[in-house]
Amino acid sequence: AVRVTGEVKLGAGYPVKARVETDDTSFARILERAGVPGAWVEFPATVRANLTGSLWPRFSLAGDVDLEAGRFLLASRAWDAPAASGTDILAFAQSHAELKIAINTERVEFSAIRIRAGPQGQTVVQGDVTLYTDVERGLEIKAVAEALVLSDFGAIAEIPWAGQGTAAVQISGPYADVKIAGQVALRDFEMFGYSPGVVQGPLKYARGVLSFPSLLGQKGKTPFAGRAELQFLDDGVHLEAE
Repeated sequence: AVRVTGEVKLGAGYPVKARVETDDTSFARILERAGVPGAWVEFPATVRANLTGSLWPRFSLAGDVDLEAGRFLLASRAWDAPAASGTDILAFAQSHAELKIAINTERVEFSAIRIRAGPQGQTVVQGDVTLYTDVERGLEIKAVAEALVLSDFGAIAEIPWAGQGTAAVQISGPYADVKIAGQVALRDFEMFGYSPGVVQGPLKYARGVLSFPSLLGQKGKTPFAGRAELQFLDDGVHLEAE
């Protein structure tokens, strides 16, 4: 349920003050009611937010948010679309976040985000998110993980991973064609049961293909370089590496 209390003053712009509270409420449904349908992000949200703004001549609200989230899912499909129509890109069991929110008729912005994710809160992420009401503008996400524990996520893009390190990513594009670009630096890295050890390099995701075009690493005392590409097809994940 969503509970909203507050006041509207009959002055210039019709100033608004509101307190919003939710308990395990669908985040995607909240966005849908705010004019952003088909979100790629979904999680049950317990929110405490204090907002101020105006109703005229342009609706706008902004304020601080404290958020406890249950299972978080970012997928390459709308939250209510069939699972087979896209890939689960990122999922984790729980998180706590502090952030600022701004809502108007064109977008919902989340800024100064600080998230602790995973059962022990070992993964720490900071970033900014913009979700546009225009589906062709889609979304823009910038995130930096200053402490990244891959086991907190179980799998990334439906691939079992493990390791620790840092990462920076940008996610952008129309909701129907989101692209990801970033950089990772990991130690004790494992993927598909293989343990290359220390790995760093860029990553890209677009149209069902996750690629690591230029990987540098070291296993024990042996340095190595390579590339990898994973294609998410109807019959499963196809890996090409060299």
